[in-house]
Amino acid sequence: LTEVYMEHNPIYKDFEYRKKLKEIIPSLIQIDANIIGATGYGSVDVNSMSSERVMEQMKLVQDKIVARAQAEAEKGAAVVEEDPPKNDEMK
Repeated sequence: LTEVYMEHNPIYKDFEYRKKLKEIIPSLIQIDANIIGATGYGSVDVNSMSSERVMEQMKLVQDKIVARAQAEAEKGAAVVEEDPPKNDEMK
Protein backbone atom coordinates (compact mmCIF):
# COMPACT_ATOMS: atom_id res chain seq x y z
CA LEU A 1 0.00 0.00 0.00
CA THR A 2 1.55 3.29 -1.08
CA GLU A 3 -1.35 5.79 -1.08
CA VAL A 4 -4.36 6.31 1.13
CA TYR A 5 -7.01 9.03 1.35
CA MET A 6 -8.64 9.52 4.74
CA GLU A 7 -10.67 12.68 4.15
CA HIS A 8 -14.24 12.35 5.45
CA ASN A 9 -13.13 9.48 7.69
CA PRO A 10 -13.41 9.90 11.48
CA ILE A 11 -9.63 9.51 11.85
CA TYR A 12 -9.23 12.71 9.81
CA LYS A 13 -10.18 14.70 12.93
CA ASP A 14 -7.09 13.44 14.76
CA PHE A 15 -4.35 16.06 14.36
CA GLU A 16 -1.60 13.41 14.11
CA TYR A 17 -3.40 10.80 12.01
CA ARG A 18 -0.85 11.01 9.18
CA LYS A 19 2.01 10.29 11.57
CA LYS A 20 0.10 7.36 13.09
CA LEU A 21 -0.74 5.92 9.66
CA LYS A 22 2.89 6.14 8.58
CA GLU A 23 3.95 4.26 11.72
CA ILE A 24 1.35 1.55 11.09
CA ILE A 25 1.94 1.33 7.31
CA PRO A 26 5.59 2.17 6.60
CA SER A 27 5.18 1.60 2.83
CA LEU A 28 2.99 4.72 2.47
CA ILE A 29 4.39 7.44 0.23
CA GLN A 30 1.22 9.53 0.03
CA ILE A 31 -1.47 10.29 2.61
CA ASP A 32 -4.34 12.35 1.24
CA ALA A 33 -2.73 14.87 -1.10
CA ASN A 34 0.54 14.92 0.86
CA ILE A 35 3.62 13.11 -0.38
CA ILE A 36 5.63 11.71 2.51
CA GLY A 37 9.00 10.05 2.61
CA ALA A 38 10.61 7.05 4.20
CA THR A 39 11.63 9.01 7.29
CA GLY A 40 8.24 10.61 7.88
CA TYR A 41 5.78 13.27 6.89
CA GLY A 42 7.06 15.83 4.43
CA SER A 43 10.47 14.27 3.94
CA VAL A 44 10.20 12.85 0.45
CA ASP A 45 13.45 12.94 -1.51
CA VAL A 46 12.44 13.76 -5.07
CA ASN A 47 15.97 12.89 -6.21
CA SER A 48 15.21 9.26 -5.44
CA MET A 49 12.12 9.35 -7.70
CA SER A 50 12.17 9.20 -11.46
CA SER A 51 11.39 12.46 -13.24
CA GLU A 52 8.28 10.82 -14.67
CA ARG A 53 7.05 9.93 -11.18
CA VAL A 54 7.72 13.46 -9.89
CA MET A 55 5.81 14.94 -12.84
CA GLU A 56 2.97 12.47 -12.30
CA GLN A 57 2.70 13.46 -8.63
CA MET A 58 2.85 17.16 -9.46
CA LYS A 59 0.12 16.72 -12.08
CA LEU A 60 -2.11 14.91 -9.57
CA VAL A 61 -1.70 17.71 -7.04
CA GLN A 62 -2.33 20.34 -9.73
CA ASP A 63 -5.49 18.55 -10.91
CA LYS A 64 -6.82 18.39 -7.35
CA ILE A 65 -6.14 22.09 -6.79
CA VAL A 66 -7.86 23.06 -10.06
CA ALA A 67 -10.86 20.84 -9.30
CA ARG A 68 -11.23 22.34 -5.84
CA ALA A 69 -10.96 25.90 -7.21
CA GLN A 70 -13.55 25.14 -9.89
CA ALA A 71 -15.94 23.63 -7.33
CA GLU A 72 -15.57 26.67 -5.07
CA ALA A 73 -16.08 29.04 -8.01
CA GLU A 74 -19.20 27.17 -9.11
CA LYS A 75 -20.56 27.22 -5.57
CA GLY A 76 -19.90 30.96 -5.37
CA ALA A 77 -21.49 31.55 -8.78
CA ALA A 78 -24.60 29.63 -7.72
CA VAL A 79 -25.00 31.88 -4.69
CA VAL A 80 -24.59 35.03 -6.80
CA GLU A 81 -27.08 33.82 -9.42
CA GLU A 82 -29.87 33.27 -6.89
CA ASP A 83 -32.52 35.97 -7.02
CA PRO A 84 -32.76 38.01 -3.84
CA PRO A 85 -36.12 37.66 -2.06
CA LYS A 86 -38.75 40.20 -2.99
CA ASN A 87 -40.42 42.31 -0.33
CA ASP A 88 -43.62 40.21 -0.65
CA GLU A 89 -41.64 36.98 -0.02
CA MET A 90 -40.02 38.32 3.15
CA LYS A 91 -43.36 38.82 4.97
